[in-house]
Amino acid sequence: MCSWVATPAAEVAARVAGQLPLVQQELVRHHMQSLTCVDYDGYGQLQGQWDTGRRRWAIPVTVAHLERPTRQEMEPLLPAPAVQTVPADGVPSAVHVPMFVATDAASWVSPSLSAFDPLAPSTAVTVTANPLAMTFVPGDDSQAQVCAGPGVLFDRSLVPDDPWVQAGWPGRCSHTYERRTWDTDGNVVPGRPWGWPASLTITWDVTATSGTSVQELRSTGFARPVVEIQTVIVNGGF
Repeated sequence: MCSWVATPAAEVAARVAGQLPLVQQELVRHHMQSLTCVDYDGYGQLQGQWDTGRRRWAIPVTVAHLERPTRQEMEPLLPAPAVQTVPADGVPSAVHVPMFVATDAASWVSPSLSAFDPLAPSTAVTVTANPLAMTFVPGDDSQAQVCAGPGVLFDRSLVPDDPWVQAGWPGRCSHTYERRTWDTDGNVVPGRPWGWPASLTITWDVTATSGTSVQELRSTGFARPVVEIQTVIVNGGF
């Protein structure tokens, strides 16, 4: 197995010293590499190592060289939000009753990637992505809501088990629809969609150790049908 490694400094100095002055100025911006081979036995024990005598000049890797491909590798690691709602998917929301939206824990992570120059390990970069906010667009022409975290769904086991109360608790991301998309017979209201075209977007801050920062967005769309619940008053109560 052979690989290119940094040539000893004494040899590099000797080779550069024999060049013309202008060539020397150019070479100091490059690294000299030597092709070195090693041999192992079937048990992984080193049997031999030798220098092939081959040399090459390589342009030094900079942090900027490392940062760009590392950012590109980060992109597929930023997931689109997995939408969770109450009422659940497939169950319409009710007019005037808060609906809750959240994303799962796997969508709210902070992935990190690092890269370095094997010939100069101190030349390195780390790129880290952090979710900044989650934006919920209800789709009914109302204002988008920016939520600081991944959202918390309505939980009937909590006290009080009141959606209007829980909607005001910290960490909740909710919206109350005022216009229905279905009539009481389950038919789509004329001029309106089957469900309001809602979406959930996570804003990521992708920062490198060089100090550069870029924001990335990942979105998931979903339809939210809304109905009007008919109540029957019996003896003055519900």
